[in-house]
Amino acid sequence: MNSDRQNKLKKKMVNYYSGINLTNEQIEELTSPRMEKSRYPMLAYTFASVLLILCVFFFTTKNTLLSVTEEIAYNHKTNMQIEVASESLSEISLHLNRLDFSLINTTFFENDKWRLIGGRYCSIGGKIAAQLKVFNITEQKTYTFYQAKIPSNLNIERERKTLHVDGVDVTLWRENGLLLGLAR
Repeated sequence: MNSDRQNKLKKKMVNYYSGINLTNEQIEELTSPRMEKSRYPMLAYTFASVLLILCVFFFTTKNTLLSVTEEIAYNHKTNMQIEVASESLSEISLHLNRLDFSLINTTFFENDKWRLIGGRYCSIGGKIAAQLKVFNITEQKTYTFYQAKIPSNLNIERERKTLHVDGVDVTLWRENGLLLGLAR
């Protein structure tokens, strides 16, 4: 019986819709290309995509710089004991042999104003780094000096950039292909 009902319904629908005709204007509108209408949404999508890419790049760089600075400030504030006590960078390098880069003498420190105390391993951006204690003879203060490989998503300049995070002044710069930081 259901089959009879379906057949009757189908016949009624065919009869109803076969009597309806589209006008030439309606057929033309349905079959013509819509270039004018589709161009503007495409431009809007393109513009939005470019804007999104720029925002992601800008905020990722800023967030990476801030996160590296925050990590250095945190490491500085924890004031961990040095693992190698030495005034010799080469001796400290021998003990910190898991680093996948060579420690460098920075041009930032004038030899007669700074004295190396020692060093230890730390982490910057999830990668192993060197944390060195240095003493400023003029100011009679101890600072923490960091050396690390530059994270791939961090664009750091050669010029020094100082940020104040959690009560710590952190100066960052690039030298000899390394990320260097001084916390005070």
